[in-house]
Amino acid sequence: MLKLLPQSFPVFSLGLSQGQAKDPPLADNALNDTSKKTDKFQALEQKLKLAEQQRLIQKLKRIDKEVRAHEQAHMIAGGRYVRGAANYKYVRGPDGNYYAVAGEVKIDTSPVPGDPEATLEKARTIKRAALAPANPSAQDRMVAAQADRLAMKALEEIQKKEMQKILATYAKNAKDKESSDTVKNLELNIII
Repeated sequence: MLKLLPQSFPVFSLGLSQGQAKDPPLADNALNDTSKKTDKFQALEQKLKLAEQQRLIQKLKRIDKEVRAHEQAHMIAGGRYVRGAANYKYVRGPDGNYYAVAGEVKIDTSPVPGDPEATLEKARTIKRAALAPANPSAQDRMVAAQADRLAMKALEEIQKKEMQKILATYAKNAKDKESSDTVKNLELNIII
């Protein structure tokens, strides 16, 4: 179906010969203008894309630095209880480099068998290691809470040992006093 064009719409004569279409005279100028605008738009788009990539690279560098400092703080504070090197998760940046975006440090949280004093000291070290970074994560806080529980158990064992020592000393003193009272009674009986 054909549609009639309004009178104000410019109409061009297409002068076709041997099956070839000829562009209207204004079309060349319009294409050149469009081409220039497209080139400028593409150049601007490219600049924006490069600027966005640079912002992303700077952000990845900052995150990488923070992640490495965070894990390093755990390792330094954890000392001999740290098990191995830090493990990192990486992403590839638009520049092709890899950046650390997450990390972890493994730490031994088991009690020291038969030595509650050493366990207490270990628990304190674990807590310091967990909370060492400037911004501890939720996982870091969980490890610190686990260290607190380990410390409480160690303190209970220490108190239990102390109480046993006190009771043993009391029993020994009571036995000695009983023996002493028996000797005094014998001395009194001999004197009388």
